[in-house]
Amino acid sequence: MRGGGPLIGGKKTAACPVGIALGATWNPELVHEIGQSLAREALDRGAGVLLAPTINPFRSSLNGRNFENYAEDPFLTGTLANADVQGL
Repeated sequence: MRGGGPLIGGKKTAACPVGIALGATWNPELVHEIGQSLAREALDRGAGVLLAPTINPFRSSLNGRNFENYAEDPFLTGTLANADVQGL
């Protein structure tokens, strides 16, 4: 969740690891818990859309936003994406 932060009068937000860092844990329970946390924060802020992490495997290592994906491996990505969606 993005926020302006306390320096410019915005709300404080939780800082969660990016998708690729979560993928490196191979831990669906952790991803589920983070999904729940993001859902609570989104509801608190009245947000209707979450833009990351993305849940489709990236196709090129030249893509500049690969860090938002869980992994190159489709099985791992699917497992973690399922945990994320269930948590949300």
